[in-house]
Amino acid sequence: MVDGIEALRGIDPKAPLIVSIDQPWGEYIAREDQELTPFSFADTLVRGELGVAGIGLELNLGYWPGGTLPRDLLEISRMLDRWSQLGLPLLLMISAPSSDQTDPLAREGAVPLAGASQASQQRLLESLLPMLLAKHPVQGIIWNQTFDARPHSFAHGGLFDAQGQPKLALQTIADLRSRYLG
Repeated sequence: MVDGIEALRGIDPKAPLIVSIDQPWGEYIAREDQELTPFSFADTLVRGELGVAGIGLELNLGYWPGGTLPRDLLEISRMLDRWSQLGLPLLLMISAPSSDQTDPLAREGAVPLAGASQASQQRLLESLLPMLLAKHPVQGIIWNQTFDARPHSFAHGGLFDAQGQPKLALQTIADLRSRYLG
């Protein structure tokens, strides 16, 4: 990673650099031997004064393995507070499944947890997004996947279903955007 950062700096010393961390709680540590937790790794990069301008956190909620296990809002809030201690803007990349059925176009090994539905995806966004918008260090929120009709990373994680129809979550995002961001 450091070699990649130094190579980028050699090409463009002023390019803003965001380091993205998948599974910021470190779920993968249970399956793989790791020397550093995700937070410790990011802290080391920031303290190394390599010009990291922000931290990206991938929250692929409701997938296992390969995703983020379900967390309540308080746990997510505490995690964001911890990551904000690095003193850098946070960019969140989020997805959640709208079905627990097999998805033939999904490329990743991340499997939706039982009980996932369009309604559960919508409820998650209705509660999660207002809290994320209230966190000052959160400078951007990106939905990780748009379409389920094309090959994608997370099963049923898009905002449009396999037939190209918008899911309930898309309207929720539009409503929240209108309400909180004008």
